[in-house]
Amino acid sequence: MDLIDLADQELPSARATVEKSKAAALTARRELDKHQQWLGQHQERYTEAVRGFERRLKRQVFIAACKDTARLPIQLLSDAWSGLFNAGRRRSLRAKLKDRLRELDHSSEVKPGPQLQKRIHSMDRGGLR
Repeated sequence: MDLIDLADQELPSARATVEKSKAAALTARRELDKHQQWLGQHQERYTEAVRGFERRLKRQVFIAACKDTARLPIQLLSDAWSGLFNAGRRRSLRAKLKDRLRELDHSSEVKPGPQLQKRIHSMDRGGLR
């Protein structure tokens, strides 16, 4: 009978432990439910924030594309103008170079003076004076 008496003595404390465990499980369940609600609310907020950022990003990409599209004709005109300007400048420089070469050619054609001419004639005749 000792076992039965011992079991009878232990039974109230075991029941109290079981009741405490049930209460702890119930409290844990409530805390978990609260946390899940909190998490759900924050997930909704974060989802809304992400959607807002995505909209802003799409808007920024669209604006950048519009700016690029608007700049394209200006860039093309600028490049064309620069090309024409440089081509004109090259032509002008070529013309100046040709003029200088002509001047050099003309200046090298300087005719010898009268004394030099006489010496050249005398050398052609075969004698040096």
